[in-house]
Amino acid sequence: MWSAVAQMVLQRNTINVFPTWVDFGEIIRIHNEADFGGVPASHFEAILRTADALVPVRARLFNVTDSEVVSGSQVATSSTIAVRVRSPVMALPVGERLYKAQFGA
Repeated sequence: MWSAVAQMVLQRNTINVFPTWVDFGEIIRIHNEADFGGVPASHFEAILRTADALVPVRARLFNVTDSEVVSGSQVATSSTIAVRVRSPVMALPVGERLYKAQFGA
């Protein structure tokens, strides 16, 4: 299981309401499904909260190697208290890839 733990509080900006997606720090993980026996079940997890319950915060897993969002990895919450959110089981490409977490609203 690949997990990202982070807390992001978004503030309103009168010109641009929110950025679309931003990278979470400089953390990049290497993952290769072949390193695990059987058929691994992969999930993306994040601990999130938003400053405004009317504006949900989102997180997703980004495949740096192939420059694409991992399908099924997006999670979201409208909670103003930090909560753990988890994606459904998602399929990761076969072979070694670099991944990073991204956040948005």
